[in-house]
Amino acid sequence: MEDKGSRKLMSDTMRMIIADGNEAVRSSLAGLLAQLGGVEVVGQAASRSELSRLLARQQAEIVLLDYGLAGAETGCLIRSLRAAGCKVLLLSLDQGGDAHRLSREAGANSLLAKASGVEGLLRALHELGC
Repeated sequence: MEDKGSRKLMSDTMRMIIADGNEAVRSSLAGLLAQLGGVEVVGQAASRSELSRLLARQQAEIVLLDYGLAGAETGCLIRSLRAAGCKVLLLSLDQGGDAHRLSREAGANSLLAKASGVEGLLRALHELGC
């Protein structure tokens, strides 16, 4: 018997919020995701407080979170998003170092370097079940 959770991942689009302080990055990612399919961007946030307000109004399975958005509180934010049932795709300038370590320790589901391009985004989305 198939459970509803796995059926949702296999047949429906996943709802995502993009949280990045750079409007150009948010817009580019939203446009790219619209072309790729499998993900519906239900909101965009430029700050941690904006993200909190969006999550109170919108259900999202995935939060694409810029590493620098929450500053020193990134780990805490990742843990709270995971506790709320969201998958976290952490977006970073680099794929190694502090961002990688912190993302894994805090429970991020995947890490994406901003320079990864479309192939990197596709790989990260696949890791999340999209």
